[in-house]
Amino acid sequence: MEKVTEIVKEVYKNKEAIKEVNAAIIAKIYTDQSILLKDMIYPNEGLLPASKSFKALTTKLNVQQGTFSNEFWALVSKKNDSDFSTFLAGIKPGKTEALKQDQKRGQNVKANKLLQEQYQSVDGDVSLYYPYAEQYISPFDNSGNYSPSTSVMTATAEADEGYGWQPVYDNNGNMGYTQVVINDDYAYANPTLIIGINGIEPVDYSIPAILTFPPGPPVQAPGLPREVKQVYVGDVRVNGHQYDHFVSFTGNGGGLEIRFTRADGYLKQIDGQVQAADVFVINGNPYISRWHIKNKKWVDFTATWDGDWEPANLEQNLAIYEDDNAATSTLSLSIGTTVSVGGQKQTGTVGGTLTYKSLDEIIRQNNHKYASFFPLNRGAGGGTTYNGWLVYDENGGVSFTMPDKTLIP
Repeated sequence: MEKVTEIVKEVYKNKEAIKEVNAAIIAKIYTDQSILLKDMIYPNEGLLPASKSFKALTTKLNVQQGTFSNEFWALVSKKNDSDFSTFLAGIKPGKTEALKQDQKRGQNVKANKLLQEQYQSVDGDVSLYYPYAEQYISPFDNSGNYSPSTSVMTATAEADEGYGWQPVYDNNGNMGYTQVVINDDYAYANPTLIIGINGIEPVDYSIPAILTFPPGPPVQAPGLPREVKQVYVGDVRVNGHQYDHFVSFTGNGGGLEIRFTRADGYLKQIDGQVQAADVFVINGNPYISRWHIKNKKWVDFTATWDGDWEPANLEQNLAIYEDDNAATSTLSLSIGTTVSVGGQKQTGTVGGTLTYKSLDEIIRQNNHKYASFFPLNRGAGGGTTYNGWLVYDENGGVSFTMPDKTLIP
């Protein structure tokens, strides 16, 4: 990783290369203000060629695509480092699956640090991460005020700060670097690139977006056999606490990977055997950036929590956790609902468990009752609202809204 950083420091003396990386990051090809190293150094092989947003941004910024790659490989060639070249060849798009298969077959891998790093990157590719990018990147700024100076650091461990390199200029305008301590406050005040393993994912644009909507009257839906009440997770605000480390070498750094869940035991049979409630993970915007967290900004998460909450389903459980790739935990829950006993519907209680991976404590977990949820959700009981909806856990670690909609035949 340090060798990558040394190359990037030199590449970043070319402001056009910085612009290209910034364009790749704000094109949102991946989550969490990041782009993978392999996409930048193999610009014709990875996800960049298919991104219309990236092409539009490079055109707008008047940047030649491939500038970063050309600068990078020219410097690699000068090093004449065979181990480093092997590492870079191993992260080429298309090679990842082959490396995984080699590992499964127990292929003998040389016990040198660089090649171990190569295999580690199979499940955690080296990323270029720009925390607090919202402070500095303006994709449509064509003025002469563009500031290319960017500090660079290497993630060597899970930590909230570490040593990095800040650009400095001599009297002749030549750029060099001085070592500094970089943390959240530094990166908020200074453009910073972190080379590490940030645990990012490609953004899935095939999932249709649902936008937060204000409270409204029932919606006519001809053909429905009965009234249907739908509930969503709406806007989300993280109130200043950074759940992940600032720098990461294991995929657990950067912004918040937030997960909402719903537990439902409706009509679970309890006659003769114990049935556990079903627990669903809600698919929404999974990443909230450090900038949004630090500034306590609302983020539109909107995703369906329950597409049809029936009156006989007396309670449902909602839980929130921060998703990591380590430390498996189990949460027990119990909800009142309508169950099937001997083929007859009766009121009962169903238990269940939520198994999840997180290095943090569960953020929230409680039951919502059908009888009171809908009037209180629209402000009948008072309390702070946002976009017309009741704010849950206003003073907690994570605040959120739960918009609802009623469909009638």
